[in-house]
Amino acid sequence: MTLPEWATKQGDDFRAPQPIVVKVADVAADLTDTDWTYAAQARLRSDDTTAVDFDIDDDTALLEDGKLVLSLPRATTEEMDVGGWIVDVQVTNDTIDGVGRKSSATFGLTVKADVTRVVEGP
Repeated sequence: MTLPEWATKQGDDFRAPQPIVVKVADVAADLTDTDWTYAAQARLRSDDTTAVDFDIDDDTALLEDGKLVLSLPRATTEEMDVGGWIVDVQVTNDTIDGVGRKSSATFGLTVKADVTRVVEGP
């Protein structure tokens, strides 16, 4: 499995270029079932107390296909330090045998410095 390596710039809106697909027994899970919970965070280090919570697209068609599309608003990326962040996605379902709480492999999000800024006129 190839893990994603994503990038964004400080102060830009970020939407993941591909979804994370949740599968149970090699079949995409219907995440609209209320027994599922899911979340994703980024941290500079796994033991860092500062975490950035991703928004997850709540489009029913995506969730029915087991797809979690992560995003961050510009107000969030603006506050993120430049550098390599680590990310994982956690899903929980205690009603399906063998699922419980699972986390994806850890992958990267690089935050780059913003260069262009709008200059206000006189």
